[in-house]
Amino acid sequence: MAKAAIEKGWHLYSQTVPEEGPLPTKFSFDGKGEYLKKGNTKEEEGHVVNDPIYGMKIKYFENKTIFKQRIKIKDKAPKQINANVEFMACDDSKCLPPKQVELLFKIK
Repeated sequence: MAKAAIEKGWHLYSQTVPEEGPLPTKFSFDGKGEYLKKGNTKEEEGHVVNDPIYGMKIKYFENKTIFKQRIKIKDKAPKQINANVEFMACDDSKCLPPKQVELLFKIK
């Protein structure tokens, strides 16, 4: 589970946005064969709005949101799963450049 805290007045885009829209939030996981991903990364409901910057209906999140990825572990040994999330944050008049953040999940 990855929790995103979003500053007031800003929003984070969904993993699924229309073509010609903003950069979607994208997760990538480094598996090294130690686990299997089960399905796609799930996200909360969010808001679908007519975005003033892109002039289209886009799903985004305000304040906070949670993303979840189910996995199947191949053995019972403790693991660290490395992942990256790439995202873009915007307010009603501008967007910040895309950013990439490393994530670390500890499985006991």
